[in-house]
Amino acid sequence: YQESSLVPAEVLRKGPYRNISGAMVLSARQTPQGQVEMIFYRADGSVSRREFVRFDRRDGRRIDLDEKGNRTADGTIRNGLPEGDWQFYSADGKLAAETKMEAGRMTGPQILFNADGRQRAFNTLVDGRRQGPATLFHPDGSVSDNLNYADDKLDGSAQGWWPGGMPRYTATWKNGMLEGPSLEYFPSGAKRSEASYVLGKKDGIARTWGEDGVLLVEESWKDDQRNGLVREFYPDGRLKVETDFKHGKKNGLFRSYALDGSLATTGTFQDDKPSGPLCLHYSDGKTFAECQYDGDRLAGGRLLYPDGKILGQFGPVIGDSGKVSSLLLQYPDGKPLSSSRFDAVTRTVSWQGWNPDGSPLGQLENLQSSKTSDLLGPWQAQQQSLEQGIGLSFPPEFDLLPHAPGDAKP
Repeated sequence: YQESSLVPAEVLRKGPYRNISGAMVLSARQTPQGQVEMIFYRADGSVSRREFVRFDRRDGRRIDLDEKGNRTADGTIRNGLPEGDWQFYSADGKLAAETKMEAGRMTGPQILFNADGRQRAFNTLVDGRRQGPATLFHPDGSVSDNLNYADDKLDGSAQGWWPGGMPRYTATWKNGMLEGPSLEYFPSGAKRSEASYVLGKKDGIARTWGEDGVLLVEESWKDDQRNGLVREFYPDGRLKVETDFKHGKKNGLFRSYALDGSLATTGTFQDDKPSGPLCLHYSDGKTFAECQYDGDRLAGGRLLYPDGKILGQFGPVIGDSGKVSSLLLQYPDGKPLSSSRFDAVTRTVSWQGWNPDGSPLGQLENLQSSKTSDLLGPWQAQQQSLEQGIGLSFPPEFDLLPHAPGDAKP
């Protein structure tokens, strides 16, 4: 049968209808109220919907059901098509939505509900597509967002609020894409971020603040990619990192700074990978380490005393160990100071040290890198003396001295 041509009285007289397999697809019966109840079936025999209509035409009420017989939708129909007020229900039988229907299409106001019965959203629909103003709500019932739609796409000004009523964001949409300035706020009302968009892509200067108003990040964007100088700041507002970007990748100079404002790291990047050495610095800006990279992997390099003399050299980081595989250090006069090695597979270290006059200081073999030992005394004393002499503690990559888990480095 063609559903659009069904006449209830004819179905009542000629039915029930079956498919070629003999399964029931449609039946009808007269109700005590003088209507025809038309019953539609699924392939598994369950009832998909019931219609209570006039004899001569399908005007009346329709109830849609799931496979378990639970109501999923309920509303009036005209000529078999949904018309007027309709309600939609969740699997547990709670009201999920109310909407207006015209000729089988959602047209007019629509209200969506949470499981507790509070409004979740309000939309205006035309032929099933959002058109005009829309409002979203927080679980407590307060307004979350005010939006505008054109042809089911966000279009126009948009505003959001925190549950307490403070502004959460402001933005403008055009044809489903962000356009122009976009601002975000903390619940306290302090500005959290600002950015600009062109055709949905971030473009221009973007900034992020802490809730105390301190600038944390300042970025330059083009076509939704970081392009130009990017600066990051410590929570107190002091500069932390400066990086040049091109087409979303680090390209150009890179500089990082310690909390006291001194230069910590410098280098040059090309397509997100170091190009040339990355240098670590003493607090006065002089170079402490020149680190050579193979892609993203630290491949080796050398260490320098504050006066520029060679302090030593180190080997590559193996796997995910985070430690250099070897570290050879020397006294300012060039005599050997120590030789230490880290085995990334066994997580063991070996060390040999010498006094300034060249005499042996000690030797250790295959110690677990995560366990301390009384045998470490000479190594610890030598490293502490060196760090005090140069005014800098070894960064974790170069510190092969075993430490117990959780031990703070002196």
